[in-house]
Amino acid sequence: MNLIGTDNPLAISLLLNDDIYLIKEKAAPLAFDYWGGNAKFILVVHTDAQEKYSTEADKTFLLKMLAALKLTEEHIAFLNIAHYPNVVMEQLIDFFACNKVLVFGVNPQQLNCDASAYNIVELQRVKLLCADSLQVLTNDVTKKTALWKQLQQLFGIGK
Repeated sequence: MNLIGTDNPLAISLLLNDDIYLIKEKAAPLAFDYWGGNAKFILVVHTDAQEKYSTEADKTFLLKMLAALKLTEEHIAFLNIAHYPNVVMEQLIDFFACNKVLVFGVNPQQLNCDASAYNIVELQRVKLLCADSLQVLTNDVTKKTALWKQLQQLFGIGK
């Protein structure tokens, strides 16, 4: 005899005539610790394992760049991805509902996306621009110029 009290196939078929479903437990929703207001749905991603967000020098450089684009920290979400090693771009796009993503110093393959530095690509209707780290850009005029040309195109501003 088994757990239902009978081995009779007819009795079992009469007792167990409902469908049985396996219900998977939902994963906890992702949450990210970032600064900025994200008012214009622009995500800025960088990596710095030593800092919660960024160094003061990197933040100063970023804020100057944003000012040149007529943006402030209230317009963006600034995320230090060093604290989220397994996150992929799709998760970031879903969470931040962004329309533009700027990636500094992060290998695009780490984010599971196909992009190259200083070229605008479209991913899930989101414009993506990758560049070297903010620290590298601060001291490299050639790379800073290449970034600025792409930012002008991305944000539709005059040269």
